Amino acid sequence: MEPVLLIGGTGALGRAIAHWLRKRNPSLPITIAARDQTRARELAAKLGAASATSLDLTRIDLGLGDRRFGIVVPAFKDHAHVSYRFAQERGIPYLALSEAAFELAPLVAMYAHRPRSPLLLAGHVHGALPALVALGLTRHLARVESLSLGAIFDPNDPLPPGAEVDMERIVRAGPPPLALVDGAWRWLSDAKRTIEREPGKSVEAE
Repeated sequence: MEPVLLIGGTGALGRAIAHWLRKRNPSLPITIAARDQTRARELAAKLGAASATSLDLTRIDLGLGDRRFGIVVPAFKDHAHVSYRFAQERGIPYLALSEAAFELAPLVAMYAHRPRSPLLLAGHVHGALPALVALGLTRHLARVESLSLGAIFDPNDPLPPGAEVDMERIVRAGPPPLALVDGAWRWLSDAKRTIEREPGKSVEAE
């Protein structure tokens, strides 16, 4: 079994992914590629069946030479898409977790030009978590007329530095939400709504 290459695995998202993978597959080999090798080695030791490695994002081979992997999972925003080019060179699957809806074009174009590696675009909303929840809740229904999702960024929820930078980028550069309305995709210019965060307590959201 070829290992999962988890890039940026020592951040909050990377650690969560690593523990999720380990919980579901105790023997799955995981390679944690990170700048902080001390934290990467500590996480690898805690997970078991895992190893730590450094990487070089200025090189197409990421400084990993001819080492083989089963899938590439970047737990960070790779602005140069070097990690996807790495996957393309090897023809292995790639899970894109950090691209907002308006940032998908470069990866889609790279895939269309060279469709050797399966590409899962899961970064459009919180790593596709709302979509997966919706699929799970509706999989036994014959027809779904409408679906409404709400998410709250709570100031009390700690965000790692990388996530905060991503959110600032999306808020600054992003368009309004993209939604399927009456069979057509539309940018929602007015997407304000009230979300009930707990019984009797609501917040205004956008």
